[in-house]
Amino acid sequence: MTHAMRMGTFKRHQWAEIDYDFKVGIREVLNLNDRSCLDYLYGSTSAGAMGMPVAAEEGDIFRLDSAFKLLSSKDPIIRDISKLELVLTVLDVSRKPATNAGPSTWLNKDQPDTVVGRTGNVDTIWTNARGAGS
Repeated sequence: MTHAMRMGTFKRHQWAEIDYDFKVGIREVLNLNDRSCLDYLYGSTSAGAMGMPVAAEEGDIFRLDSAFKLLSSKDPIIRDISKLELVLTVLDVSRKPATNAGPSTWLNKDQPDTVVGRTGNVDTIWTNARGAGS
């Protein structure tokens, strides 16, 4: 699941559906009723709980982490390509000339998406990272 989360294969609501299915399945296996407390499922393993991660939240964390790793790579070629792709994505979405502050304000959602219909790049690592940050 980690690879699918990093690549943004599924949207947040799809991960939430998987979380729900896991919850139902685990309750069934443990013979718990539908109104049972979920603290046992999601609580810390050091406290005796299962420590099950919430896939919707984990997916967001992985997408943000992947974008950060690309932008802060030790390899200057990877870093430069990543920055260029980010600038091109921001330009495609905002239809405004890119400035040095443009990509960071767009990623932080300080700059709204002004274009209703986009050309290409519908789902990029950058649009996924921006969506994960909300």
